[in-house]
Amino acid sequence: MTNITRRSMLAAISLGGLAGLVPAAQAKPQAAAATELKGAEYFDVVVAGGGAAGCMAARTASRAGKKVLLVQAVPVLGGSSAISSGWIRACGTEWHKARGIKDTTEAYKADIIAYGRGSRNEKKADMISKTAGRFVNDLFSIGVEFTDEEDRVNGGETLRVVKAKGAGAAIMRKLAQSVSEDANITVRTQTSLTDVILDDEKKVVGVRIVRRKKATPVRTKAVVIATGGFGRNQDMIDVFTAAWSKTGRIMDIGCKGDGLRIATELGAGALNLNIAMVCPTLEVTQNIFYSSAPLLNGGIIVNEKGRRFTNEYVIYTQTNIDMLKQKTCWEIVSRDLHPTVESMIEKGVAKECKTVEDLAKLIGCEPEGLRADIEAHNATTRLPAAERKDPFGRTAYGKELKAPYYALQIKPVMLETVGGFMIDEKCRITTLLGTPIAKGLFGAGAAAFGEHFGVGYRSGEAYAYAGSTGITAGEEAAKC
Repeated sequence: MTNITRRSMLAAISLGGLAGLVPAAQAKPQAAAATELKGAEYFDVVVAGGGAAGCMAARTASRAGKKVLLVQAVPVLGGSSAISSGWIRACGTEWHKARGIKDTTEAYKADIIAYGRGSRNEKKADMISKTAGRFVNDLFSIGVEFTDEEDRVNGGETLRVVKAKGAGAAIMRKLAQSVSEDANITVRTQTSLTDVILDDEKKVVGVRIVRRKKATPVRTKAVVIATGGFGRNQDMIDVFTAAWSKTGRIMDIGCKGDGLRIATELGAGALNLNIAMVCPTLEVTQNIFYSSAPLLNGGIIVNEKGRRFTNEYVIYTQTNIDMLKQKTCWEIVSRDLHPTVESMIEKGVAKECKTVEDLAKLIGCEPEGLRADIEAHNATTRLPAAERKDPFGRTAYGKELKAPYYALQIKPVMLETVGGFMIDEKCRITTLLGTPIAKGLFGAGAAAFGEHFGVGYRSGEAYAYAGSTGITAGEEAAKC
């Protein structure tokens, strides 16, 4: 059973704050609902959300011979999955096989559970460990290419993290194409799921969808809610993740919390609504989001005084909280740390500084402290791996920082909300205590993060979660 912390319970209790934040359709008596559905269009499975989770759910149900309706609130498929850097944490893939990398789903499952420090559902971890590799291999089958990059910090020696060539945008182009070409899948964009209709036995019998303010009933036996988080709903952000209420956001514009509202109205439990996935590397002059790879490989962050103040690679939590306490923040990197630095230079946002004095002049600080922090950082980098740990607790090190240095001003940016409704290992939407709330109702992706990322996130986990839950939800929905 999931270990529910006091902090998470408070977040769950605060769900009462959802009332009025997202417009809810008026509930109708079941007799009226049955009349409404009479003669309505029928699909075996309705999937709401066109990101990786939704597309995989639709593809999987289609392969089982089901007639599927996929609705997406915005004009194109992709969702926040298209904005991702394209890392996927998995094992047993064609990528690993080609490199002779040996790993087991049992070891991957144990790693998932250990990283959650008691907060993650063991049965869900088992499902993810067994399904993430299938997801990656399915992407191979539709033409998604993967790079040769080896992330030995996040992936470890088993190199569980694989990266798509062209990042999330490339993945979603192929997934969107495969869904659109599937004869069993009807895709309707600019169309939102507003309600799930249950019969008196709490069994899915239909949905209501809206396009251009016109509501339409649809008959169905199964629904997969994969509508993403609530990062684009300012009212929800103000209530649940107020610390980041003024932070920039780069998630899909359709992430309005509709799935969270629908599920909780029907009795779903939700956790960790007070937590957001925030990354420190949004460049401030052109608002360009860069990955944290240069930081992972040896870069540092300093404030307006030219001093380090945080562990640069607790990238989705404490790093960003520490950044909010500074007047300005600067990322300092060297050209050889990662190809991302070349992009920074090409865009003109990373300024070349031949010396520490040049760096200090750009930042507007005294050079002595800046030089001391760079030298101390490099000294730690040269230590044996087991001894690398600085006063801020950083243990992730790559190469030393060397002149010429490159500096760009950065600020935190929200990638996704972490809280969501609860699902079990079969992706059935459940109460807080794990009881399915309706037969035929499933969840996948960020809308269903629930407890999973409450204590932290690593590169590749969100995509693995989206793909795994999408596949599982599609399989289970096809059985209804």
